[in-house]
Amino acid sequence: MGLRRIAIASAVGAMFLVGACGQATVESVPSTELHMSRVKDYTIADLRAESTMVVRGTASTSREEEVDKVPVTFTRLRLDQHVAGLGAGAEWVEIVQLGGSAVSSPDTSPLLADGDRYLLFLKPYTARSRSAVPAFVITGDQGVFRESSGGYEFTGAPSDELPARFTADSLVAQARP
Repeated sequence: MGLRRIAIASAVGAMFLVGACGQATVESVPSTELHMSRVKDYTIADLRAESTMVVRGTASTSREEEVDKVPVTFTRLRLDQHVAGLGAGAEWVEIVQLGGSAVSSPDTSPLLADGDRYLLFLKPYTARSRSAVPAFVITGDQGVFRESSGGYEFTGAPSDELPARFTADSLVAQARP
């Protein structure tokens, strides 16, 4: 019962603080969580079918913005290999993900890390972008695999359908049509 009173007192205190300040801002909150519902869990076949491009690349610099009041991170990805789909010949793309340094989500994939190598299943990002390179989103937020110890580890949004690890050759072979 004591924890419940503390939680209620915290909620009332937060409402008072917001009411006293007139408006809450993202800067006034050290971190927040974003939650979303998933329509389906993807298989490799689903990812391949719904992606316009599959690539291997290395994450580079990123920037954070708000798009329609939703925090998003734009990460530049240097393309090391075009595996399947459109976009052969491009050197760089930008990957758009929900969240940022102060906003996390247990329902989405972790943000790409600078210097890490990935195999990504991608779809075009259709909202505005300030980048001079094409922008993409990760298909179903589950089409992201980080290179690790000679293979790939699944680092996408939680899934019951995708294995935790793949060998590099196996995942690349499955990614091709």
